[in-house]
Amino acid sequence: DDDDDVCSSNNSASNNNNINNSRERIGIGVDIEYIDGVRGERIKRRILTENERSELGGLVDELGISIGEEVMLRFSLKESVYKAMHPILCEYVGFQEAEIKPLPDGTAKVILNLKSGSHERLGIVVRNASWRRLEGGKFFLTTALVGVDSNTIMVAS
Repeated sequence: DDDDDVCSSNNSASNNNNINNSRERIGIGVDIEYIDGVRGERIKRRILTENERSELGGLVDELGISIGEEVMLRFSLKESVYKAMHPILCEYVGFQEAEIKPLPDGTAKVILNLKSGSHERLGIVVRNASWRRLEGGKFFLTTALVGVDSNTIMVAS
């Protein structure tokens, strides 16, 4: 299984998604999604938390991003965050376990709420989440940088 290989190689500097040294563990996630507002409307309930759904529409006036398109943007940002966390965390993270708020400046606020509590136990922090449109507004490109807070004491489970 490829996931087991990624997780078992967390201490290897050759793993491109996870840069490790004696001081810091970092994960980088990248995602690209075709901007499809109709699909966004269809997946909204499965992908977004209740709080995220209540915040939808914040990018309409300033950037002309429809609610369905904003759902796709939040979906892509979540994918980037999960891809960045996985080499460090090595566990499934559901769509309801993170809240993402894209901001007009191309950054995003991220709140993690993993049911397992692993993000707190391991000290996982999202250092950066960003987004932009590509190809004349046809795609969202999102990135995330996740690290481990060096002040967190890891407890064996």
